[in-house]
Amino acid sequence: MAVRVLNVAEKPSVAKSVAGILSRNRGMSARNGRSRYNRVFEFEYEIGGQRCHMVVTSVTGHLMELDFDDRFRKWHSCDPADLYHAPVRKHVPQDKLDIQKTLEEEARRCQWLVLWLDCDREGENIAFEVVEICTAVNNRLNIWRARFSALIDREIHESVQNLVRPNKLFADAVDARQEIDLRIGASFTRFQTMLLRDVFVLDFAGDDRNLVLSYGPCQVAEELYQAGFISYPRTETDSFSPNTNLHVGTVVLYLLLAQAIVQEQVGHPSWGSYAQRLLDPEERLWKNPGNGGHDDKAHPPIHPTKFSAGESGWTQDHNKLYELVVRHFLACVSQPAVGSETTVEIDIAGESFSASGRTILAKNYLDVYRFESWGGSLIPAYLVGQQFMPTALTLDSGVTRPPPLLSESDLLSCMDKAGIGTDATMHDHIKKLLDRCYATKDSNTRFSPTNLGEALVMGYDDMGYELWKPYLRAMMECDMKAVSIGTKRKSEVLETCLQQMKACFVDARLKKEKLFEAMGNFFERSNRPGNEAQNSVIGTVRRCGPIYKIQLKFRRLEIPPNYDVNHLGCVGGCDETLRELIEICGTGSRNQSSIPGRGQRSAEPSSNSQRRNTRPACARCRQVGHSSDDCPFQGPNAQVVRPARPVDSQNDGRIMFRAMVSRDKEHPAEVAAGHHRMQEGEAEGAEAREFQELRMLLLLQQQESQSMEGVLFVVIPPISPMPAQIEDITEQINGLSHIFGPEMYLSC
Repeated sequence: MAVRVLNVAEKPSVAKSVAGILSRNRGMSARNGRSRYNRVFEFEYEIGGQRCHMVVTSVTGHLMELDFDDRFRKWHSCDPADLYHAPVRKHVPQDKLDIQKTLEEEARRCQWLVLWLDCDREGENIAFEVVEICTAVNNRLNIWRARFSALIDREIHESVQNLVRPNKLFADAVDARQEIDLRIGASFTRFQTMLLRDVFVLDFAGDDRNLVLSYGPCQVAEELYQAGFISYPRTETDSFSPNTNLHVGTVVLYLLLAQAIVQEQVGHPSWGSYAQRLLDPEERLWKNPGNGGHDDKAHPPIHPTKFSAGESGWTQDHNKLYELVVRHFLACVSQPAVGSETTVEIDIAGESFSASGRTILAKNYLDVYRFESWGGSLIPAYLVGQQFMPTALTLDSGVTRPPPLLSESDLLSCMDKAGIGTDATMHDHIKKLLDRCYATKDSNTRFSPTNLGEALVMGYDDMGYELWKPYLRAMMECDMKAVSIGTKRKSEVLETCLQQMKACFVDARLKKEKLFEAMGNFFERSNRPGNEAQNSVIGTVRRCGPIYKIQLKFRRLEIPPNYDVNHLGCVGGCDETLRELIEICGTGSRNQSSIPGRGQRSAEPSSNSQRRNTRPACARCRQVGHSSDDCPFQGPNAQVVRPARPVDSQNDGRIMFRAMVSRDKEHPAEVAAGHHRMQEGEAEGAEAREFQELRMLLLLQQQESQSMEGVLFVVIPPISPMPAQIEDITEQINGLSHIFGPEMYLSC
């Protein structure tokens, strides 16, 4: 009985090529899948003597995206620092759902799954995305991996007959990189954007920028690879070794195989004669290819896999790139160029001068590799101590010139030297710089920083951080490589990196005035409302003014199950979660008779002994006189009247929202000792003073007492008259008190 095998390639074109090669274009049927771009091919084949019914389809790159849980995805839903530990999940985006359905439908009817994704870390990660989707509907699948580096007949047939298991370590390395990029990028982007966009005029309309990186050469190389003319192009390997598996005909042995590649090129009109010289032992031009120092363990160095003197459908770029690959390979198996250099130092009236001359004795590889030149000026022969009369003495003046702007190739070379990114991710890094307006690219494909880019670099540099330098990214890439080879665990890398970056983020936020100073050197201040308060308000200017944040803890039974019991929210009116809970759970009325006036002392006893002698409050609604079993509040829409807690006796006329979390339930009042104190000279006449701005001071203090978890104080300076907005805030907070946990106390 034939085994039904689901084969999944990374692109539709690769799926078509693999199916055509394996079926030899005989007896193959094709049909549409759920996605019109990803067709399904079927044919009969044998793997290791086992009859198989092959089903070949494809994805289009990554099938899943990594993102935060829904409650953290909106920019104002949480503190950006929370993004370093917020839950993340992988999901299939809307535009890939049809591909997912195709995989699920085919996987249900198959016994084997063969993964034909690109044989690098990114490809391995996509492979495990496919595995996750397919095994969700059929966990009995026998999962295999086809390893190949060229879309030619021998390579594809050999790969399917030598299937291996997928490498989870490669996939883990990509997962770690994606999570680190997401958390760091989202936290700093939200912080910078919300901090600066309302304060400065950031207008890039006049910038001469080209946000599209020229992917032309990459696309041409991909097309040559898919047509079988060159090996896999996005490899970092530049080392040939006896274990290198070059793919030509039936040749397997290392030296014969390299010679077979050269033999194929003998008939070419441009470099065929040089290929013939390489194969002639009398020329002594042949040299076994050496090691370049990089090996990604997935692919051999880029090399030609099929001869061509030029195809009818090729553009000039196709011809140029194929020529580069062939000439480079021929140069790799050639002797190095040989030359002699003479340096002469002379003395004229006590001044030393030097001159050099170079003579090429044997060009060797330079005869075929026309992309490099080597030469120099000829100078006469001199003897040590010889005296001579110069024919002319001239004095020239000149100035040093700054280096030119970086081109795409220059930037990629710099990134490679610094260890930033891989061949598969470097262009994505550059594109992000352009998309975020940190840099621009002119018509000559040369890059320059924007004012925004310079300001951010200057600001972070003034903070004492070198976040803009390549060392951090290079260290991350090194960690990713360690994960891929198993010397480090993914969890270990994530914990270490995110812990370091969160510390940097928190410190950078404390030093944010450095960003303001740097931005002020490049941009004008905005005239939008709220901008003037930005210099003194700790928070972000938004439509409700300064951020009025308070840490809340809700009763699990009193809120809908899809809401978290712990919530750091803004009580200024912009917090969607808090507004939704007010609508869903209702608000209780305030007992006005129990609220002391501003500046008045509370009649409530303040000593701990007196507090301990009071009747215990209901754990459900916080009122006395009944137990939680007899509580009149029985549903989320009920209206319960409760007295608001009075102002603390040491409040000095200020209105305070006080949230306390204590391990010692018998001494909740003791945690109130760390509330905000007025500055010296501020107390006199403070109640009568009118403040020009409304602000809330957010204080989170950790006490010495081991009985305390922490205290959160939110203090509003006295304002006369009290704005209606503050009345609304106190009304809403007290109205929600029935859903707070028993260890949460709110006073106003």
